[in-house]
Amino acid sequence: MKYDQLPVFKEAYDLTLQVYKSSQTMKRELKYTLGEKLKEDVSALQLSIYRACMRTEKINHIITAREHIEAIRMKIRLLRDLGQMPVTNMAQLIAHTESVSKQLAAWQKKLTKENEEKTEEELISV
Repeated sequence: MKYDQLPVFKEAYDLTLQVYKSSQTMKRELKYTLGEKLKEDVSALQLSIYRACMRTEKINHIITAREHIEAIRMKIRLLRDLGQMPVTNMAQLIAHTESVSKQLAAWQKKLTKENEEKTEEELISV
């Protein structure tokens, strides 16, 4: 499956799109500081998901993607507390963030379980 067809990548793309749309309503001073950092985080999130899909060693990239999600959550909360986004935009950002986070956690759990099973098989065959 191509990376851009993965549900987690599609959801991360929707999050990125929503972040870019939401940044238009921010005050100028925050748009070019906190807003830019948030845009960098969502772009890095997409890149990490791409790398996890394309590489053999996926776990490290998934962990990195989960770290980006946490950074995104922090920035969204700060923007909310600063009153920089309408409630509807905030709700959409939070929904996308939670969806991506849950999918990444499930993907990591699945890969961890597979790796444990491989390790057990290797020990048994020795």
